[in-house]
Amino acid sequence: MYKPIKIRSLFSVMLLLMILTVISTADGFELGNDIGVGNNPSSISSGDFNGDNKKDLVAANFYDNTVSILLGNGDGGFQAPAKFGVGTYPRFIRQADLNADGKIDLVVANSGSSNISVLMGKGNGTFNPAINYPAGANPYFAEIFDCNRDNIPDVIVPNYSNNTISLLRGRGNGNFLAPLFIQVGIKPSSIAIGDYNKDGLMDAAVANYGGSVSILSGNGTCGFSKRTDLAVASGPFLITQKDFNRDGNLDLAVTKYTGGVISLLLGKGDGNFNPERQFPAGSNPWSINSEDLNGDGIPDLATTNFSSGTVSVLHGQGDGNFAPSVTYPVGSGPCSITSLDADGDNRLDLAVANHYNGSATLLFGEHTLTSPVTPSVIPPVVQPPTPTPPQPPTGLAAIEQSVFQKINAYRASRGLPALTLNSSISDIARIHSQNMASGAVPFGHTGFQTRVQTIAQTLPYYGSGENVASNWGYSDPAATAVDSWLNSAPHLASIVGNFNLTGIGVAIDGKGEVFFTEIFWLD
Repeated sequence: MYKPIKIRSLFSVMLLLMILTVISTADGFELGNDIGVGNNPSSISSGDFNGDNKKDLVAANFYDNTVSILLGNGDGGFQAPAKFGVGTYPRFIRQADLNADGKIDLVVANSGSSNISVLMGKGNGTFNPAINYPAGANPYFAEIFDCNRDNIPDVIVPNYSNNTISLLRGRGNGNFLAPLFIQVGIKPSSIAIGDYNKDGLMDAAVANYGGSVSILSGNGTCGFSKRTDLAVASGPFLITQKDFNRDGNLDLAVTKYTGGVISLLLGKGDGNFNPERQFPAGSNPWSINSEDLNGDGIPDLATTNFSSGTVSVLHGQGDGNFAPSVTYPVGSGPCSITSLDADGDNRLDLAVANHYNGSATLLFGEHTLTSPVTPSVIPPVVQPPTPTPPQPPTGLAAIEQSVFQKINAYRASRGLPALTLNSSISDIARIHSQNMASGAVPFGHTGFQTRVQTIAQTLPYYGSGENVASNWGYSDPAATAVDSWLNSAPHLASIVGNFNLTGIGVAIDGKGEVFFTEIFWLD
């Protein structure tokens, strides 16, 4: 006796829905309007791209494979975005005059196509078509500096998937030589350039999401003479440098994505750093800005908190300490932040890219803060801690492994890279299958948003999908489930989607019906 197969799929789902409270405070920042940017912006920066002395915005749009230019009006408003094509899945954007013509050019790190896109500016807010240069495997970030003292801008990028950084030496005309590769720590995600040992040569501090910060001492010829790895746990992600305690030595601040804090490493001036100190930020702090936001001459910190839809501002005290964070609501999935004077009042404002809203939130600088003001925010849904489920019996583990192998075999047949099986994601998927088998939840995607939030506590998040199935009475339940997904367009879209991780959970009810959950993830 056979029971008809049941399948459903849910993909392209927002991580969480924030309800925002518009506020205006006498001190700190005033929350402005959101402005449309593009499809899932991943990075935002500012500059004067048309030479009118008004600050403009540029954003990299992850799923558009474009950058958007928003010309500023000088009063806090911006014109509609103009888009320019770049590589696949752009993650980060930087700007500089690459060919000394007095016009700002753009460099974009493209994680999907493993290259950088260079767009030469025309000086009127438009750009020539992108020229792409190979970088490394899955570049997450880009920085522009002069690595060999020839007064020509060079580009350095961290390659998240092969634990290297790439140096692309500039030719002075906007073109670049083939990359030089240098080994760093595990999963490098960002770089801060500075002279950390005071020898007059530029060094690099690399945040490695795998649990360290690599300090590379520059030799002035686009090479590095020494590498020191500093242990920094809990997912160090975005890094910045400033002299936070005014001792003349450069210090480092890095967001710890899974720790909910900012890690501060005070420099000794010889390339070494004191043990880290931590300052609370928000839920899954992602991007960081270290400008003087309140005009007191001391660097401050501002972070985007990806899972809570907020920005935290920590005002520097000048001795390496920071006042308690002040929190402002922004959009959903804030992932990048830049400072600029958008309204011409000589106070720094903040622009925040919201990954899920396709927008940028403006926070307009007001007066120097005298006391913390925390706007009211509807908190995100948080799943209570769930005990790690027991290891499944051998039979279920074999079915899970079979599903994994069949999915990757199909991806290989389409020329797509294999997914990596992640045990944490599988634990979450397995719980959902067990809940469907027990009748605790109906067959389908109930609680998917909460599952995504739970996984995002430990893994960076750029996209997710979920396929579920159930069948009864088949000799090969794994093949039956996968075949049904392959014959359904929505499920197939998840299988061939831009994901790099997966988790699979299988459960069987008392009647022998087999329940499947596969979660797809892009970190």
